[in-house]
Amino acid sequence: MLICDEFIAHPVIALATHTTASERFRTNWDIRLGTTAARLALGIVAMYLLAHDARLVLIVPLVVIGLHFASANQLRERQERDAWHQLAQSTEKFNEVDLDTVLKEAVKRAAELFSADEVDVEINSSTQQSRLVRGEAENVRYDGPPNHAPGVGGNVVCAPLESHDGRADVGELRLRFRRQITLSEREQYTLRAFAAALCTAVRNAAAFAEAQRLSANHAYAAAHDPLTGLANRRQLFAVGDELLEDRA
Repeated sequence: MLICDEFIAHPVIALATHTTASERFRTNWDIRLGTTAARLALGIVAMYLLAHDARLVLIVPLVVIGLHFASANQLRERQERDAWHQLAQSTEKFNEVDLDTVLKEAVKRAAELFSADEVDVEINSSTQQSRLVRGEAENVRYDGPPNHAPGVGGNVVCAPLESHDGRADVGELRLRFRRQITLSEREQYTLRAFAAALCTAVRNAAAFAEAQRLSANHAYAAAHDPLTGLANRRQLFAVGDELLEDRA
């Protein structure tokens, strides 16, 4: 059982999840070691009971069931903790105010977090043209209008980019897998939380870009004549002061 668990099952899991075999061996090694030691001790106790009173072996299945539930609960708690830690790390990259950085990081982080073969982030905004960013954990392969993107296949899991209250909807996040897949309840909740954080990041980046555009327009309007577009008296005085300061 130990040979099957460690040297057959883990490489297969690594292949299916696009991770390395060494990473799978390191994952939860302490829990696996404790479970293996407990199974070995249980086997020795069972042999001892068989040698003295075979009826006592009836308690072995109860111990096995208890051992199974204890290890399963440990693994579940650790997976929950790791999942939220990964989600926090992924959404941490959304603190940028540059929209290009936010979208490209979202594609890479979503591919890593959900082990997706490919990720699409499509945004639709009333203030700018629709945009699609597509890629995987290593790189971004397409960035442009959605109707110009090359066709792709696979099984798709979609999540709208909307706020927690559902009032804002800026696009859609799509996870693409080569195989049939069904997300667990925890993974579905994680996907919704990731999409909500991405929606907020996209809105913040768009608001920052709009604020920069308005600031540039106001600065230009304050320094140029609205009719001719030439520099006004204020701009001429400012340039003159700069020239005089340089000569001084």
